[in-house]
Amino acid sequence: MSSAIPCCCRLAAPSDLDAVAALWHESARLGDGAPRDMPSRLELRQRVDAELASGWRLWVAARDRSIFGMLAIRKRNAVLDQLYVLPAVQRCGIGRLLIEHAMHEMPSGFTLRTAAANTRARAFYAKAGLRLLFIDQHPRHGYSVCNYGWQPLGAQRE
Repeated sequence: MSSAIPCCCRLAAPSDLDAVAALWHESARLGDGAPRDMPSRLELRQRVDAELASGWRLWVAARDRSIFGMLAIRKRNAVLDQLYVLPAVQRCGIGRLLIEHAMHEMPSGFTLRTAAANTRARAFYAKAGLRLLFIDQHPRHGYSVCNYGWQPLGAQRE
């Protein structure tokens, strides 16, 4: 494991959004199970604006002006929608910081989905205490996705 990178989790500012789109693109492009039809940085930047307008809450893991990770949630639906960390700083505690923030923001629990082929993300979610709920197909792209859930201890069903 690499050394921890000290950073904080804070709400994304408008000035962060270009960096968020670039981080999202870089991390998704290089991840296990990356989609064949990967959106461009510009398309992801436009999606960030659209998602924020439709209810996303967006946080960044940052130190000074450097953005190392992003977390997007739909609190009303208890969904962790996106969690990405720059590939160069993965395994440095940033993903853990972000997932713990999601747990803090949605203390009753949440769900998320990730590509079934994304073995690193799946291992990370399992290590963080999320349970695999079921596997199905991505609604737009058709590839297999794993649906995970997290509930605080004592609230988990058998």
